[in-house]
Amino acid sequence: MIATITLNPSVDMRYELGELKLNKVHRTKDYEKTAGGKGINVSRVLRLLGEEVTGVGLLGGSNGEFIRGKLENLSIVDEFVSIKEETRNCIALITKKSASATEVLEAGPTISEDEIALFIKKYEKIVKDFEFIVASGSLPKGISKSFYKQLAQKAAENGKKFILDTSGEPLFHGIQGKPFLIKPNRQEICQLLQKKRVSQEEMIAEATKICERGVQYVLLSLGREGAILITKDESIRAIISEVKTINAVGSGDAMVAGITLALAKGYGIRDALRFSVACGMANAAEEITGYIQLKNVENFYNEITIV
Repeated sequence: MIATITLNPSVDMRYELGELKLNKVHRTKDYEKTAGGKGINVSRVLRLLGEEVTGVGLLGGSNGEFIRGKLENLSIVDEFVSIKEETRNCIALITKKSASATEVLEAGPTISEDEIALFIKKYEKIVKDFEFIVASGSLPKGISKSFYKQLAQKAAENGKKFILDTSGEPLFHGIQGKPFLIKPNRQEICQLLQKKRVSQEEMIAEATKICERGVQYVLLSLGREGAILITKDESIRAIISEVKTINAVGSGDAMVAGITLALAKGYGIRDALRFSVACGMANAAEEITGYIQLKNVENFYNEITIV
């Protein structure tokens, strides 16, 4: 029912530090190496929620083989296209003292025209077989900034629901493809409006305009302030209780997994928003990126107020 797209996946290294100081040597025994990339995080959370999921994208080199092994361990169906260049590395430095995360993200490989053609051929099959298609993350070098627009249009032509979580130019162009749902955060709305700061009212107004142009849902993720789900006719807000954040990286991906699954199962939009935010909160309570525990999702679900 659900397929995810990760065009710029990564091998993620998480290092947990007491605190982060510039020009100092840091030593840690608390680190982890995982398969990363926003779409893969979405896939992992969907599996932890008990949903079958197929992953599509681009993988290369020894990092690509590492990720394929992790997908197999999670029982995520692997439909990734092999590429010549090496899949990137990404580093997250988690500081316990301030509960903050500093990320270093490699740009990733350059994708050839032949590799793009192979992916499109794969996608044309996927778009016929799956009702919900989730595309998440940045685009690697070699792929047009309007590529997500093309994928969204192809999904719509086949009567399928395309969910997009990206930023910058790929988001700007992707919106023109009229995806079913997008999930921008405050920073990404600022980019769309070309402003340094935006109020909540400005975000809702921009999201409403996006819906009037053909996007059915805009899910605004607001971190500790919760989230707002907007259609062309209404906006619904999720207010969250205070959560002890251990690692917020991947919480947006968990939200995307949650709302996709909820809508796929026929939840109403209020319950879908509540479930989505509960998944994001559950991720923030874990050390591992893109990871949840069902008991935490259930507990947080009951603590969220929808207005």
